[in-house]
Amino acid sequence: MTLIELMIGLAIAAILLLLAAPSYRDFIANTNVRNAAENTVAGLRRANAEAVKRNAPVRFSLVGGGWSVDEVDPADGSVENAIESYKFSEGAAKASIDSLGGGTAITFNGLGRVLPANYDGAPLIADLQFSTAMVASPRILHVVVGNDKSATGIRICDTKFPSTDPSGCPAGIANR
Repeated sequence: MTLIELMIGLAIAAILLLLAAPSYRDFIANTNVRNAAENTVAGLRRANAEAVKRNAPVRFSLVGGGWSVDEVDPADGSVENAIESYKFSEGAAKASIDSLGGGTAITFNGLGRVLPANYDGAPLIADLQFSTAMVASPRILHVVVGNDKSATGIRICDTKFPSTDPSGCPAGIANR
């Protein structure tokens, strides 16, 4: 192999790398959004399962760049037992989360059902929107918790699909 052949090979590799970089950036951005949404759903489902397992109220809360799952005292809403916590920096550092209804917590009773109000008075979570500022037009996902707009439990949905599609969001859920 001559030096000229090596230079041509390197030039072709550099051109291919430049062509692939924008797609790779979109892939990483969408992966951050997907990871944040999936980990939030995992936390919500963990809170639901722990409430049934313990036959006690368990709260899922959005806290300082992540979430926590805690067993709560029904008398005053104070934390009796910390169960699990997650920081978005662990796998979704570039994702942003927006609680569209302003909710910061949701409490499940011993039957795994959502209580109509949190013991501490915090607004209920109904719709969380996940996005990122890494790219100009990111994929936006929603985590919807069964409420007046949807009785489908806890799920991830995408507003780019119609509400009749299994991946679509229920009617009334829109991007901000």
